[in-house]
Amino acid sequence: LFKAKSLDKSKIELYSSMFETLKVEKGEEELINSLKTLVSIINAKDRYTYGHSERVTDYAVKLARKIRLPEDQIGVLRYAAFLHDIGKIEIDREILNKETNLNAEEWNILKQHPRWGSEIIMSVKNLQPAAEVVLNHHENYDGSGYPAGLKGNDIPLLARIIRLADSYDAMISNRPYKRRCTQEDALIDIEKGKGIIFDPDLIQPFIEVVRENCYVNPMSLPMVR
Repeated sequence: LFKAKSLDKSKIELYSSMFETLKVEKGEEELINSLKTLVSIINAKDRYTYGHSERVTDYAVKLARKIRLPEDQIGVLRYAAFLHDIGKIEIDREILNKETNLNAEEWNILKQHPRWGSEIIMSVKNLQPAAEVVLNHHENYDGSGYPAGLKGNDIPLLARIIRLADSYDAMISNRPYKRRCTQEDALIDIEKGKGIIFDPDLIQPFIEVVRENCYVNPMSLPMVR
């Protein structure tokens, strides 16, 4: 429903769980079930995360196809994007839904979620390529991000893609501590982050993806009764 409503056009979307397409190694069934449970718990703790992860996955995959990444890389990207916030399972609900700015201690806790998420998904063999991407999805192009302060091309390309998609969706979403901005204002802010937060080579392709797909955040749409 989130995905169908996020496109400003009449269409049908066939939904399947991200985990249904994952090749599961013998003995990993319980680990996959644990990941499903963690995703469900995060959805309950942070009402924003689920729709956000779905949309970030959609933006990221479309951007990857726009720049002609091979399908095996897009497969890794899809899982990394969907699970990029899974480390938030370790964070208290009060911090995730706080309506004012986080203090220094709370911010330091929140900044650990890429590392925690990476450690969680490393337990599943066929998700291990996505672990490095999850770990680095908050690195900034100029080296000012976290957790390691990586810079430029030292940041994995898939992580740079998620950094852009993640930031854009946060900008156009109502969060507990801020109101959403318009699509055009968000794209202006994306441009301002060129070479600072975001990979400059990804900016124009991403803008084209957003405009071609007429994305509308479903949380801003009127309730359908």
